[in-house]
Amino acid sequence: MSSPSVTIDLPSFSTTWEFPALDVVYDTDVGLASFSTVWEFPPITVDTPIRPGITITRDGEIEWRGVLWSPRNQFIPQNDLDGWEDLPDLDQGNVPKSQDDGSWAGVDYPQERIVTVTVQIDDDITFAASRKALRDLTTHGVDETESPLVIRTAGETLLAYGKVTKRRIPVALTGIGKANAVIQWTCSDPYRYWLQEFGVSVLTTASQVIANEGGARTKPRLRFHGPVVVPRIRVAGRILALQVEVPDGVDLNVNCRTEETLLGDSDYVRVHDFSVAIGDLVIPPGDHELEYIPDGGGENGLDVFWRPAEC
Repeated sequence: MSSPSVTIDLPSFSTTWEFPALDVVYDTDVGLASFSTVWEFPPITVDTPIRPGITITRDGEIEWRGVLWSPRNQFIPQNDLDGWEDLPDLDQGNVPKSQDDGSWAGVDYPQERIVTVTVQIDDDITFAASRKALRDLTTHGVDETESPLVIRTAGETLLAYGKVTKRRIPVALTGIGKANAVIQWTCSDPYRYWLQEFGVSVLTTASQVIANEGGARTKPRLRFHGPVVVPRIRVAGRILALQVEVPDGVDLNVNCRTEETLLGDSDYVRVHDFSVAIGDLVIPPGDHELEYIPDGGGENGLDVFWRPAEC
């Protein structure tokens, strides 16, 4: 996705005009000489999210919360990355047969992903400052928010979301400016995602093909443009419908991975009775047709964004 253009509306503000002094004589034409004035605009603050993986350029590098750990700096990942390429334990949906061999096959769901790596702090000049920087970056969070974890191995860069759940920094070598810090993350979402996010616009008059080129299912982000009544989509045999009316000029944003919705100032939108839950709308690997079929309106279309996923 390319960066969108941004329009910033300035609030009302005042500026001071200072005119040069004039000497006026009776019955004389008055004219102003050339002069300059200073315009002072109010400060403009723009917050932009960090694009995950933007700092990574080579194998073995790790980016956590937008900070790079690399042989190019004093935070050097070691060759003991664990849990990144493993298939997490599964919650198996099989049901044992009571009077027969085996079980009835069910759906398996991967549990959370646990990732561990050693990061060597190598700084014999400002070791204490580097250790504090790593410590501050790997402290526990204040809420349930997960942050982006990006790792590149063998030319493949993937993105996960997690929280630091363990950190150990031994002190044996701190006198010579070294320490092998062991960091562990827990990712409640076990899937890893491509850095590239794809997107299409869908109208009510024609369906669109969504291509998930990854090896696992993914969950999209949706942006419904008002006016629309009961926005509804159908993809891969599932229907998501939201019991809401979106006014003209307003967008309804739905994140199926985090199950978050946003309509104006409201962060809660109820799903329709015959709809799947927001988190149950998935795009399996392969090509799938997506239809936009609201109860009313919808002429301004729907934007669909997704990242192919791996497990």
